[in-house]
Amino acid sequence: MVLSRVCLAALPALEADGSRITVQTISHLSDVEIRIDYETYQDGAFERGVAVCAYGLDRATGKQTALVGIDTHYGQLSDTQLWTLNRFWLAQPGRINEAIDMLTFKDEDKTASIWPIDNLLALLDGG
Repeated sequence: MVLSRVCLAALPALEADGSRITVQTISHLSDVEIRIDYETYQDGAFERGVAVCAYGLDRATGKQTALVGIDTHYGQLSDTQLWTLNRFWLAQPGRINEAIDMLTFKDEDKTASIWPIDNLLALLDGG
């Protein structure tokens, strides 16, 4: 769940400002890869998009939760683009929830499987 939240939160940064993004499907390709198919709508035009997010070792936690790559319909993000996304978009306080709030979901039931991180952390801490 945490991995899909990070990948979802990256979508608004990958698309043009003002684009309306509708998530179509979320697929777990492996323990460390998530695929999100989505549509954008801007200036009267629809476009299909895809983002495949890859995760690797987070040195701070020792878990496979660090975003280490994103391949999109535009191409693969460079190391510099990925660093900028992580540092100046995803790492900002409250950004994950704020970015996900920018999205709409084709199947509203999907939102139930994308818990806020605070809920997940409480479960992991035994609460």
